[in-house]
Amino acid sequence: MTAKTERALWLGALAFFLILDIGLVAGLFGLFDRNQQGFGTALPQGPAVFETSLQDRISSTDTSLTLVSGTVRGSTALSGYNCFTIDEGRTDMEYVCGTVSGTAVSSLERGIDPVTATTTNSTVKFAHRKGANVKVTDFPLIQRLRHQNNGNDTFPNPLTYASHPCSVSSASTTICDKNYSDNLVSVGASPGSNSVAGIFLTATGAQAGSSTPTGDYNAVTYNYVLPASIATDTPNSATRASRVLLSDLTGYLKQGWLNLTEAFTWAGAQTWNAQTNVFTHTSPRVGIGTSTPYAPLSVVGQIVGSYFTATSTTATSTLPSLQVTGSATTTNLTVSGTCFNCATNGYTQTTGTFDLNGGSPSTGSGSVACAAGKKVVGGGYSGVQVIGGTLLSQVDSYPSDSTHWAVAVRSVNGSTATITMYAICVNQ
Repeated sequence: MTAKTERALWLGALAFFLILDIGLVAGLFGLFDRNQQGFGTALPQGPAVFETSLQDRISSTDTSLTLVSGTVRGSTALSGYNCFTIDEGRTDMEYVCGTVSGTAVSSLERGIDPVTATTTNSTVKFAHRKGANVKVTDFPLIQRLRHQNNGNDTFPNPLTYASHPCSVSSASTTICDKNYSDNLVSVGASPGSNSVAGIFLTATGAQAGSSTPTGDYNAVTYNYVLPASIATDTPNSATRASRVLLSDLTGYLKQGWLNLTEAFTWAGAQTWNAQTNVFTHTSPRVGIGTSTPYAPLSVVGQIVGSYFTATSTTATSTLPSLQVTGSATTTNLTVSGTCFNCATNGYTQTTGTFDLNGGSPSTGSGSVACAAGKKVVGGGYSGVQVIGGTLLSQVDSYPSDSTHWAVAVRSVNGSTATITMYAICVNQ
């Protein structure tokens, strides 16, 4: 080899290493920050000193190799994931990574990029001769650590602290540990409101029913919110007290939610007095048997009452038929049909008697007739003349036809008696 040729080789090697060093420095300072994932976040071993050689030749595409020796200084066997420099100082120098077991290296990653250390580059993959120099390199390890700490790659395992680094006074940019985060969650965030997101307390039924707005927890005041557990559409003894009312599936509230013994108050002058059971309104219309009342009180159907009192001397009250079982006080009443028990209709009472003869037991009967032109509307018997302590039981008391009222009684102990009958008659 001539001096000129040797000088050219040295200059080429110097230029190669200069370019390589510039790439390494640029990578360390972020000049070539490529944010590539490549081999993920796997970190190689980094033994202090290891140098050996290839036992056999490898091509540029081989994915395994064999070392002459697999022992580092101190007679410790090299093992696990490691990265090597093959043919350091030559133009065909190559960075590779693989898994070491004894002297065998498998799962080779060929052509590790000299800038990123996390990706491969086909232009730096070479074939290597038997006996080629092999050294452990820390270049991929340093670069991958840089990518992880710079946020370009992820850490393969959880990071832990020797002690808890965070407190309330820590800087806002501090990376805190899980324990600190858990404590924040258990203590609670700031209280929430209508305009601020935060922590709320759920109200009990009693608190919701009494409109309690806030409650305290760990000496902090929070607003109450309503939980679904106190809302129901079905009233019963277990769920009715202090509950949020829901309409049922038909869209209505069930009547069981209402206290029907309380006084009800409507808008305006409408009131219901529970003490006197009086409903008042400025212009009321109450319908019974009709949904369209045409007067303050409209009744469609029969009306039965003990008595009716008219308070007007000018208004005309017309009823097609009226049956009065008690007293009727009328100021101005016109009946277009039959007025039962009214004196103007010829109301009379007719009496009659029959004898109950002795015997054990014995039955006697009789009837009393209305006067001509009248019909019977009621009757019975009374004024029994008892002879010898007669004990009587009623057998019949009924209208036998439209003008007669019939009575039948029985003597229990066989004594005799005179029975007085009466018939209530009115004009036909």
